[in-house]
Amino acid sequence: MERSYVMIKPGFTHLEKEILKMLEIKNSKIIARKEFSLTKELLREHYRHISDKDFYPELEKYMLSEPVIAYVFEGEDGLIEKIREIVGPTKAAILKDENPELKNTIRGKYAIDGSKNVIHASDGINTANEEIARFFGNDYCF
Repeated sequence: MERSYVMIKPGFTHLEKEILKMLEIKNSKIIARKEFSLTKELLREHYRHISDKDFYPELEKYMLSEPVIAYVFEGEDGLIEKIREIVGPTKAAILKDENPELKNTIRGKYAIDGSKNVIHASDGINTANEEIARFFGNDYCF
């Protein structure tokens, strides 16, 4: 079994139903859901790999602007890769004109730009475990 952390970003939580419909994957399920407002501390930890970049203050401002909805998905091995294929690349909003297939991804369909790209999804098993612990702690299963 594999688990993945997924977060619908500020400004897109009203699309929860549509996004979850796109994320319906055979033999997978949501085992935790939480709607909450992020803190600066959580964001700095989550984005520690880019927190020193020039664009980070604007990203932080955006991510603090409204609540997010987070999930833990559980499914067969390969779940993280399947979710990431459905989510699409970070810059899908920009690249979808060059690559029409991206219009079928969540980001290709709904993203505004590279930062307001609708959704975050874990990029690997270790990252998923870290993100689940960071945002849900140990007490998260339904």
